[in-house]
This record gives sequence, structure tokens and C-alpha cells, in this order.
Amino acid sequence: MFQTMNIFFKSAKARQIEPLTVPSADGAPQQYSVKIEKLVEEISKMTLLEVSELSTALKTRLNLPDAPVMMGGFAPAAAPKD
Repeated sequence: MFQTMNIFFKSAKARQIEPLTVPSADGAPQQYSVKIEKLVEEISKMTLLEVSELSTALKTRLNLPDAPVMMGGFAPAAAPKD
């Protein structure tokens, strides 16, 4: 058990984990880590085709299923006129 924990702590140090931030209060602007800000900056420069490819690649890598498509309901008939 101690050997497993030792491996975990060594790998955590190697990845240089950033400290977690405290969630902001409702209505307050969200603060993001530098890593997230860089990702947002890069993704916002991508074309829609590139974003679609990124989405597909992430779903494949993370083994995520496609989101189910919600079926729209039928509109009710108009009330009869008197």
C-alpha cells in the first residue's frame, strides 16, 4: 500500500499540479487558471470544422458517448373557435 501511495505522490510532483481554486460566489466573475485561459484562447481561434474535429477526438479519447438528441414535442392543436 505504501509503495502505491509513494508512486502516486512522485507522479503528482512530476505533473506539477496547480492548486485548486475556491469557486466564486454567484454573480461574481469566474477566475480560471492560466492553463485554462490558454486553452480557451487557442480554441476560440479555431474554425468550426476544427472545433468539430476536436470534439470528436476528445469523445474518442475519453470514451464518451454521443449526447442523445431530444425529440421535439408536437404543438397542441389550436382551440376551436366559437
